[in-house]
Amino acid sequence: METIKAAGYLRVSTLAQAEGESLRIQRTEIERRAAYEGWELVAIYDEGAGWSGGNGNRPEMTRCIADAMAGYKSQEQQVYWPHLQGRICQ
Repeated sequence: METIKAAGYLRVSTLAQAEGESLRIQRTEIERRAAYEGWELVAIYDEGAGWSGGNGNRPEMTRCIADAMAGYKSQEQQVYWPHLQGRICQ
């Protein structure tokens, strides 16, 4: 069975969150989940601070979606799992 390729997406809304533990915690949780599931973590897209969920024009999110589409078109298995599922829809 082929290993599933996965990527994570990190983002916080405020500089205070970025200076705190939030991004590190998000990264750790993504890495733990990938290891638990046996996924190959191929990328972590880190938007950093200051990108509102209401702004769909986020560079790392755009790159994440483009990479997912490229993987889909090339028949690679990919899973994109954001730290909080609701955040991708905000």
